[in-house]
Amino acid sequence: MSSRFSNPRPLPEILLSHLRPIAFFLALLCVFACINTTARAQAGAQQTDIASPAIDPGMSQKLFAEIPFEEWEKQGPARQIPWKVTASGSGLSFQQRLASKIAIELPGSELIRRRQDGNLILLVQVTDAAGRAYRNFGILELQSLKPELAKSDVIFSWGAYALPGDYKVSVALYDKKSGEHDFAQNILHVERLKNDPLPEAWKDEPSFEYWDPLTDSVDAMFRPDVEGRLHMPVSSAKPLHVEVLADLTPSDYFHGSYDFYHVYLRGALPLFKAFTQLSVANGSLQAAALDLVQKRVTFAQDDLSDKQVDWKRLKSTLESANGPGVVDVRNVQHGGQNPVFLRDEIVRRMGKAAGSPGPEVFIIVGSPMDSYSFQDLPPLYMAEGRDVRVFYVQYVPTSMQSIYVGAEAPFIMGHRNTARRTVVRRPIYTSSPANVQKMLKPLKVNAFQVSTPEEARKVLARILNQIKEESKRP
Repeated sequence: MSSRFSNPRPLPEILLSHLRPIAFFLALLCVFACINTTARAQAGAQQTDIASPAIDPGMSQKLFAEIPFEEWEKQGPARQIPWKVTASGSGLSFQQRLASKIAIELPGSELIRRRQDGNLILLVQVTDAAGRAYRNFGILELQSLKPELAKSDVIFSWGAYALPGDYKVSVALYDKKSGEHDFAQNILHVERLKNDPLPEAWKDEPSFEYWDPLTDSVDAMFRPDVEGRLHMPVSSAKPLHVEVLADLTPSDYFHGSYDFYHVYLRGALPLFKAFTQLSVANGSLQAAALDLVQKRVTFAQDDLSDKQVDWKRLKSTLESANGPGVVDVRNVQHGGQNPVFLRDEIVRRMGKAAGSPGPEVFIIVGSPMDSYSFQDLPPLYMAEGRDVRVFYVQYVPTSMQSIYVGAEAPFIMGHRNTARRTVVRRPIYTSSPANVQKMLKPLKVNAFQVSTPEEARKVLARILNQIKEESKRP
């Protein structure tokens, strides 16, 4: 054994009175360090996002022609105005596309100092591995900026969908009045999905596709500005009738809160959109949205073959008059809720499709049904020989935990009751869709729960494969 362990030397004696001032001094240092860290964190948190303008190919082409972008690219990086450029992938979205973001961060104080310069022009060019360039622009109107922005950083960004791979990102910033410019290049890496269950889904998509900076949050969930379709062909020997149903009921599950309902729509709407992009070569594809409480079909589109969902009509059904707060009040007056309308509507649609020579498939996107009262119903009557399959996809948001609710009245579609707010905490339900399976007996119901885009993709692939297998049966 080493001597340094066998023969320890005694430490010199230190009086407690000597330690007290040292301890006090160290405590002060800790306090000042905490204050400084907190102040820096708060300062860093003060950021203002400014959305890029709507996609305008004509304006983009005009600005790239007027500004010597290619010349600056040859000259290399330049930094005459303080800035920071980032380009990063954001992962899989519920739209089943890989999202990316290119952002420019500018000190607010610098922008306020240049208010008399008029505008700052931003240009971005993303080049894929094949050499295809995707261009966009932005304009910062300096005179419209408020002086308070001097205390924060300003973030200007472009959002886009991208295929897996590496992209060269070139960004320029130009102050036309002073003649100063910045230029930077980054690499954007978009990670490929591991064990992708839908490897051909992006077959017909462009490498890089900017999206509009939609100010309406519901529009941003559905993304009507993105025209591309997922590649999901369904082949069948017999004519195949497919119906995609979305349960958009603002039920008691949302506690009369539009914010809770909003969280649900964030996943349910793009899921509904993804399923409506199935390509049925031999048969038909229809879509509908249901309100199980008011027992009505709020939206229907009969022919979706190679067509997009009519978002304008669907969006109108989500207006404030149909919000969760309104329904919450009605339920107090008329009692609880039950989902029997879902069963009745499937039966009605089965009757409408009676005589169809091929299988009938119903795909339902719905919310947890914990708040519903399930009745003991007799089994459905089905004529012999009917080939009907139901896929029930229950979307359970992971973020519905707590929210502020007015004490005297519920939220009504964006209108908050500011009087005497209380905090309502809601547990994340692990609701089983078994009740739905029981309610729809003897139909064959395959039930799934999803909470993430990755889980939704796996379920989408499983349903697609099962439809294909079922359609092969004689």
